Amino acid sequence: MSDAENKSIERVCKLLNTYGADRSRWPEGAADGDLAPREHLDEARALYQDALALDALLDQAPLPEPSLELKADILAGTSPNPWQQWLTLIWPFGPVWKPASGLAMAMVLGLYIGTLAPQSNDVLIAELDTLIAGPTYNLEGQ
Repeated sequence: MSDAENKSIERVCKLLNTYGADRSRWPEGAADGDLAPREHLDEARALYQDALALDALLDQAPLPEPSLELKADILAGTSPNPWQQWLTLIWPFGPVWKPASGLAMAMVLGLYIGTLAPQSNDVLIAELDTLIAGPTYNLEGQ
């Protein structure tokens, strides 16, 4: 077997092992022309039949569910969308949800103390004044 014929058979074998027997999966131009010399058509056909059998087995195999680690690795490699880039420019200190949730909790607590707490209880108001402004603060100015 000549060197050119050997390379041609190796090319057929490499294409079949890489892309399978379905030529639509092959790169453009790879399936153009004769892939194997006429003297080695039987060997190329045998390689093609083996690739068809392997493709059939692989098509019957169930697809595995990707792990959470794989999904996280894939998502970590993606580029952020423009909204995330803009948010990073404004707030470069990490996740925004942490300070936002702290602000929301302070707002809820303030609304509770300001509107839902009993207004007639002077002791409660005095204790809240002491908590907020310190022990020397006197609301009535006495």
